[in-house]
Amino acid sequence: MWAARRLCLCEAAVGLVRSRRYYCHKTPTNTLVCQALSRSHLGTAITVKGWVRSVRPQKENLFLHVNDGSSLQSLQVVASSELNHRQLTFGSAVEISGSLVTSPSRKQEVELQADQIDVVGECNPVVNIEPDRCGWRM
Repeated sequence: MWAARRLCLCEAAVGLVRSRRYYCHKTPTNTLVCQALSRSHLGTAITVKGWVRSVRPQKENLFLHVNDGSSLQSLQVVASSELNHRQLTFGSAVEISGSLVTSPSRKQEVELQADQIDVVGECNPVVNIEPDRCGWRM
């Protein structure tokens, strides 16, 4: 009997959550990089989660290449320089929300215009290991 009541309460809570989600039309959808590169979500608000492959900060813009492992290509992210974090480095895990638009560059078809960049996990700085004069042999 208690299990039946608990089940009814859970079903009512799920119905409440569904109704709230139904009316939130501007909530970004979680999108894989391969879906974004296929232009299936062009012109919509999306959220991409992945790892930073490169960071190029400039005066007014910040360029990132993000990959989540679903594609060999990376998605280019363009953001204002105000969204640059100290923790935003090569290899850091990020969650980026913004709108997917066609790119003016010929190198890629689409790019993500970022509204928000959250660093989910930091990455330690990469230490370059250079070979000895004798080479890699030990």
